[in-house]
Amino acid sequence: MHLSTHHPAHPEEPTGCASCGDPSSGPDPRVEAATRELQSRRPPERIAAAQQLGAHGGADAVRALSAALRDRDAEVRIAAAEALGRVGDRGAIQPLAEALRACFVRRSAAFSLLVGILAAMGAVVWGVAIIASLFLSDGVVLHALDVLLAPYQFFADRRKQGRVAEAIAGALHQIAERHPAPELVGVVQDLRVAALDTVSHSRTTREASRAAARRIEELTEQIRRLPLAGTAPVPEVSTLPIPGRQETPPLQ
Repeated sequence: MHLSTHHPAHPEEPTGCASCGDPSSGPDPRVEAATRELQSRRPPERIAAAQQLGAHGGADAVRALSAALRDRDAEVRIAAAEALGRVGDRGAIQPLAEALRACFVRRSAAFSLLVGILAAMGAVVWGVAIIASLFLSDGVVLHALDVLLAPYQFFADRRKQGRVAEAIAGALHQIAERHPAPELVGVVQDLRVAALDTVSHSRTTREASRAAARRIEELTEQIRRLPLAGTAPVPEVSTLPIPGRQETPPLQ
C-alpha cells in the first residue's frame, strides 16, 4: 500500500505585528495619533495622550513623552513621567534627570531668609486686608491681596513641582529595576538633593526620591561586582606546566 507523504498545511504564523513595536511594520498609527494629541490646548487631552503612549511604548513614544516633560502644565508632566516609568526604557534616563533638576530649589542662606520673611508676612497680610476693607472698595482690596499673595503663589507652584519630582523619582526607580544601567549613577545626586529640599517638596516626594536613590545605588553596585563577559579565573602559577619539561610519573 502506498502511503502519501503529504502533510496537511499548517496556517502560517504572522511574522510581524503593528502593535508590538516591530520596526519593519512602520510607525504605529496609534502612537502617531497620541503624539499629535500632546499638542492639544486642553491639558486633559494631553494627559490622556501621555497615558496612551505609556501603554504602547516604543522609541517614538519615549521621544514624545520626553518632550512632554517640559509641558507648561504640571499634571501633564506628571503623566509623562509616570508613562516613561511604565515603558521602562533606558533612553528616558537623561530626559528624566534633566526634568528632575528643574524641579528642586537649591537652598541658600538668602533663600532661607526669604522664607522666614514671607512666613512673618503671613500674619500681617490678613490684618492689612481687614483694615483696608473698612476704607477701600472691594476691587482695590482684591488687587492688593493679589500683590501680597503673589509670593505664596510662587511656593504653591513649587509644591506642584514637588509632585512632578515624585513622579520622576518613581519613573527612575522603575527603569532601574528593569535596566540597572551605569548612566543611572549620575541621577543619584539629583535625587538626594530633591530628598533634602524641604521647601519645594512634601514628605512623600522626599521619601520617594530617597528610596529611588538608595535602590539605584544598590542595583548599580551589583553591576560593578559582576565579572566581565569572557573572562576566566587565572590559574595559580604553581599549577602551570613548564614548557619543555616532562612530568615524572609517581613511584609505585
